[in-house]
Amino acid sequence: MLLYEERIVFHRDEDRLRFLDTLKRYKLENEIQVLAWCLMDNHVHLLLKEKDKSISALMKRLGISYASYYNWTYRTNGHLFQDRFKSEVVESDSYLATVVRYIHMNPVKAMSV
Repeated sequence: MLLYEERIVFHRDEDRLRFLDTLKRYKLENEIQVLAWCLMDNHVHLLLKEKDKSISALMKRLGISYASYYNWTYRTNGHLFQDRFKSEVVESDSYLATVVRYIHMNPVKAMSV
């Protein structure tokens, strides 16, 4: 999953912790496993495994909840993330390892740019 915005969406550690707390709450309610994650200043990478419920419901609630917090905290309004989240299916163990590596290396790559 990728949630992206051109502007900064995580200004402080408190913002990141709020996002992660919200993710934790909704992942439990939606029976979703979080296999890997990375919060960058302006986007989020999540590797999620769904069981019986759809990831779409979790992502919608997560996006709305965090946007409400962000708008209240920073006195803004409207949508926070540009588009609907992007996703793709991971069907093999080798691709799973590749995706986990990509997500966890994202901050390292960003520092070298």
